[in-house]
Amino acid sequence: MTVNDAASVLTLVKLILTNCDTTLVTLDEFDYSLREERRFLSDNLRNPALALGAWAEGVLVGVCFVSPKKLRRQAHVGEIHYSVHPQHRRLGIGTRLVMKAVSAVRSERILRRLEAYALSNNEDSIKILLKAGFHLEGTLRGSVAVGGKWIDQFIFAKRL
Repeated sequence: MTVNDAASVLTLVKLILTNCDTTLVTLDEFDYSLREERRFLSDNLRNPALALGAWAEGVLVGVCFVSPKKLRRQAHVGEIHYSVHPQHRRLGIGTRLVMKAVSAVRSERILRRLEAYALSNNEDSIKILLKAGFHLEGTLRGSVAVGGKWIDQFIFAKRL
């Protein structure tokens, strides 16, 4: 993925956030401009950060980002985020993206730990993380409001 893919990333993320109740961010909160998305991609294309994309017939259908924590004492920890186009889910794309990200980050030997967050109602995401070798480390009970209900958020981690 390159900074030239910023428009495709914005299109994909906005499509995913439309009528989605399994993400932390809502469509109206996602207000990245094309310039901001280019900057985000640029930052995530430098070690130890990472930006991966999955394409089908010339269209971006999945993304995976790894961003290191900002604080010096947590500089060895990366946070992984990923999304797959609704029409391309359950085809293994998310799992392959996450596994490829883990492998790439591990080979750089800069980050020692990856963390991921998943809402308890996002069964697909939970399955992806478990397949990729992440372990459930904790639950933030009722930490997210979705459609008038309080949803738990799970914290997953993988040591590299």
